[in-house]
Amino acid sequence: MRLLIGLVVAAVAAGESYEARHEHLRGYCTGKLTVDEQGVAFETAKKGHSWKLAYLDIQQMRVLDNGEVQVLTYQDRRWRLGADREYRLTVPETQFAAQVSPGLERRMQRRFVAGLAREGKPLWEIPAKHLLRFSGVEGTLVAMDDGVQFRAKKPGESRDWTLADIDSISSSDPYQFTIVTYERARGHFGDRKGFQFRLKEPLEASRYNGLWRRLEASKELEVLRLADERRYER
Repeated sequence: MRLLIGLVVAAVAAGESYEARHEHLRGYCTGKLTVDEQGVAFETAKKGHSWKLAYLDIQQMRVLDNGEVQVLTYQDRRWRLGADREYRLTVPETQFAAQVSPGLERRMQRRFVAGLAREGKPLWEIPAKHLLRFSGVEGTLVAMDDGVQFRAKKPGESRDWTLADIDSISSSDPYQFTIVTYERARGHFGDRKGFQFRLKEPLEASRYNGLWRRLEASKELEVLRLADERRYER
């Protein structure tokens, strides 16, 4: 497994390019999407639609299991009342998400949103429905030692959160679970996004409490790490 991850990271460092479609408000154009150690770039023959971004200039990047890529920048869009510019692409290469996700997560940390579940042994899993505004998506809620996953039946709806990606969790009853993450919510300027789940089986208190303790412990470790960094900087 370590060898595979090493090869993937090396591929990203070398700069992998993929055929991609840049979605416009009306229509699209095609070109090459490149992901490397410096950042992300899209090159196309269509005038005015090529771009290149350093990781520092990306607010958030989503890579979903259906090939969708969303790159949110800090650039204002005046005709949309100052909303930040977002590039939306589709990559047909089936291994794209698996190939680029490890390197992007390493470089971007919580600014990277993973839509492809990592392999590993679940601590527990429960069939669930992710509740949306007017509908929902069925799948499985999975607790890992280092995070939480939602493995959706519908492509493009899965999520993989490390403990560092999670702000908080809560449960009002055994059949309800809420996870608040640092993923940006569309439509407002907040830096949190909540995911509401209706569980098909009851979530035992011991399982919930175990996940809560791991989350709190990870936050304490992060506070200690930041304190050490500040002490060494003095």
